[in-house]
Amino acid sequence: LESNVITTSINSQIQAIKDCTDLKEAIELLDDMGSDANIAAYDAANTVYSREKQPEAAIALITKMKNIDIAPSLFTYNEQMREFSKDGRWQCEKALELFNSMNDYGVKPDVDTFNIAISACAKGGQWEKALELLNSMKDFGVKPGVDTFNA
Repeated sequence: LESNVITTSINSQIQAIKDCTDLKEAIELLDDMGSDANIAAYDAANTVYSREKQPEAAIALITKMKNIDIAPSLFTYNEQMREFSKDGRWQCEKALELFNSMNDYGVKPDVDTFNIAISACAKGGQWEKALELLNSMKDFGVKPGVDTFNA
């Protein structure tokens, strides 16, 4: 019974983070969780950063996760790369930085990951890097889809 109460409490805290409209409040809620914060809590905060268009803060969050031995998930990476693909200042460079760091945690990119990174490079005017990504998909065992060619 005690374990169910703790799980319910953690899930409630995670939902509260997701529902935040203020970044400062989301960070405070995450910090308040202390050692109970897990990948779901960090991904919830990541969602808030993406929604509030704060890519620099999101990179800091991923760094914090790494420092406390919480491995970022595929969702974490895809959300951040998606945000960078919208931001003209970062686009290709930061998307590729995240893409290349996935291997550090054994996170395998999926077709969505490639689509986001290819789109970021194309929007950033770096078509050569976009083409390199497209050609590397087979090395990861990922098949391009219709969206890949539209990226």
